Amino acid sequence: MIINKIKLVLLAAAFLCIGTNKAQNLEWGFNVGNFDTDSWSGGELKSNGDLVVYGFIYGGDLNPLGAPMQAQGGNLINTYNSQGELVQSLPITADIRIKDLKLDADNNMLVLASYQASNVDIDFGTGTNYIQLVDSSNYRNCYIAKYAPNGDLIWAKPFNYPYMISLNMLRIATDAAGNAYLAGTFGNGLNDNFDVDFDAAVYNIRTLGLQDLFLTKYDANDGHFLWGFNIGVPPQCWTGNCNAEEVYMEGLAVDADGNAYITAHFGDSLDIDPNPNNIVGFNALNVATALLKYNSNGNLVW
Repeated sequence: MIINKIKLVLLAAAFLCIGTNKAQNLEWGFNVGNFDTDSWSGGELKSNGDLVVYGFIYGGDLNPLGAPMQAQGGNLINTYNSQGELVQSLPITADIRIKDLKLDADNNMLVLASYQASNVDIDFGTGTNYIQLVDSSNYRNCYIAKYAPNGDLIWAKPFNYPYMISLNMLRIATDAAGNAYLAGTFGNGLNDNFDVDFDAAVYNIRTLGLQDLFLTKYDANDGHFLWGFNIGVPPQCWTGNCNAEEVYMEGLAVDADGNAYITAHFGDSLDIDPNPNNIVGFNALNVATALLKYNSNGNLVW
């Protein structure tokens, strides 16, 4: 089998559309990277039009439209201006893998990442801040953090994610106040606990089925836990009366008022209200998708 080498192509987000029948005009575009493993994993736009991207770039020129800057090989958070020129490059240790990144109203970076060793410096700026493994027997050590635009660490919260579920099913988001929201899928079976308070206190959520969906919120200033819940199968499924008992989180978005929107898919049945005294159920013949909205206090809106 011939595997074609794919180079990452970074294209400007700006196109000009003049009238409904006019062609779009490319403003700029370029490719970065020299190896099969090179890729940008995602990006966010700043209010001034700068583009922040993150990923792994092993080699090549990081600034094709400006003064040349060779990649040193590794994880990066790069910022390009509206003309496609590199304005900042933050190198990140190879022990860290960024899974998701969002910008708040002040262009601070909310980051969800995994890491694979102790004594890892997670400060992307000029300072140093070392993090330890939460569980040395488990490679799914993760953390959420807030960084200033220049990469200086504001706060970080490590946690253990011991579930055999893709880390791509974890997502981070932020509201206008800079609070952090984390959503994902967790669980390896019925009544499996997940401590979603990443400080010394404990706040366990427990699976209702084999795998549940969770949503949590953390304070903008220091990342302390505010609230969290999980949703899963309704009570009639707790004794094994349903064919499928998994809920998978697919996407997370938060608006300026702190309302959280979640997309998910599930099998058979799903209770979408975290209030145990109020069951709001969905039923499906096989597998279905759900679009859910929760307010800034974690209450079901629809």
